[in-house]
Amino acid sequence: MKDGSVQTWMSLDNPNVVRPAGPIDPDIGMLLARSEDGSRPLGIVSNFALHLDTVGGTLWSADYPYYIEQALRKSVGGELVSIFAAGCCGDINR
Repeated sequence: MKDGSVQTWMSLDNPNVVRPAGPIDPDIGMLLARSEDGSRPLGIVSNFALHLDTVGGTLWSADYPYYIEQALRKSVGGELVSIFAAGCCGDINR
């Protein structure tokens, strides 16, 4: 921020924002598990460094991991198990 502090949940169009606090990691890591004979994919573990979101109170949203799962099932197979892991995301505000 212009006053030297670091604040979360600030929109970048806020006139007091100087810049995002740190670098981002735009890559998504993936690990594919196949059946023993290698003929079919069983599941994918994906890891992406971006906070998930809540709707409010005790309500949670599947947010973007849902869309990752849908895209993977469309391209790899409808019975694929998708496991999502949030990578390091302690200082991401971009």
